[in-house]
Amino acid sequence: MRLYALLLVVLAAGCVGSTAQTGSQTEQPAETWADATLTNALTGETFAISDYRGQIVLLEAMAVWCPVCAEQQAEIERAHALAPGEFVSISVDVDNTETAEKLSSYVAGKGFDWAFATDAGGFGSSLERQFGFQVLSVPSAPIILIDREGNARLLPGGVKNADALVAYVRSS
Repeated sequence: MRLYALLLVVLAAGCVGSTAQTGSQTEQPAETWADATLTNALTGETFAISDYRGQIVLLEAMAVWCPVCAEQQAEIERAHALAPGEFVSISVDVDNTETAEKLSSYVAGKGFDWAFATDAGGFGSSLERQFGFQVLSVPSAPIILIDREGNARLLPGGVKNADALVAYVRSS
């Protein structure tokens, strides 16, 4: 019985420790993903997240097939209307089976006007190393908030409404 209790304590400590190790709720300097070259699916222009240093950035991990992502994107669009010019949005399709053409068609059909790019060169893997696997679980509506100094934190999971997004932006 004592062995069983000891095993439960060890397992519980391991679970608590693994949650803390993701660092998803604390601000951290961006890793290599910030300097990865991405291509805007609509314009063909290349950019890096680090090009936006000095600005607040909402970085969304998404996929074309994901209805929750579309819901989150509608909230991002509303947040831009509530706080014009206060932040930049970038959405990266982390489903490596989706092409730039498919993403471009999706974005054009929705009428969104911020940068959308496909995952290239291990961008998603680099995000996962810093924030944990949940950042690639697109149905959980992952958004990373990057402040003006380049510190990044993963916002809580689930669709964030426009008011909440603006509050996150203004508090950074």
